[in-house]
Amino acid sequence: KLVQRLHTVARQRAAAPKNEEQYQSVLTQQRKGPPRTLMEGKPFAELTVAEKVVETTKDVSSVGVILLGVGLAGAFTWAVVSEMFFADGPTSVMSRAVDRMRSEYRVTDALGSNIRGFGEADRRGRQRRNYQHAEYEVKGVQYMRMKINVEGDLNHGVAQLEVKKSKATGGKYQYRYFFVDIPGGEGSQRIILEDNRNED
Repeated sequence: KLVQRLHTVARQRAAAPKNEEQYQSVLTQQRKGPPRTLMEGKPFAELTVAEKVVETTKDVSSVGVILLGVGLAGAFTWAVVSEMFFADGPTSVMSRAVDRMRSEYRVTDALGSNIRGFGEADRRGRQRRNYQHAEYEVKGVQYMRMKINVEGDLNHGVAQLEVKKSKATGGKYQYRYFFVDIPGGEGSQRIILEDNRNED
């Protein structure tokens, strides 16, 4: 074992830099890391012009994919934030409509307390958060029409509303009409919360 250790020490000393210049060269190489190579192991410096173009194109493509992903993520985030926090978004219009129904005694008498709104049910019967709405513009006036399924402790129904926005409304949505239809044994009941269609 002693002889093996002596041989190992001798090999390490033989492989060590002999002078300061060799030491600095080894240190620089360690800092730089291995030379850039292709998948075949050929150093980048020894590549032909065509091979260098191919290698550079790969790098540019990778950067492009990353930038595209960042851009798509940013667009998606902006869409979600604008939908949730901007006053003119469908979510805000729906939220205000549900709050209005909760504050109307005629609606709470018919539906009960704990009124909530939701979209159409899927094939499995699960309630969706997305609700039917359509946005359009006529002669510079922006409209949004919406249908909301509503449910309380006593009954359920369907709210139908339309809001409009223009310079005349101060750039804010105002109700054009707002109805709540509640089914019953002798026919449905319609509760009219807003009807300003005669002002068109």
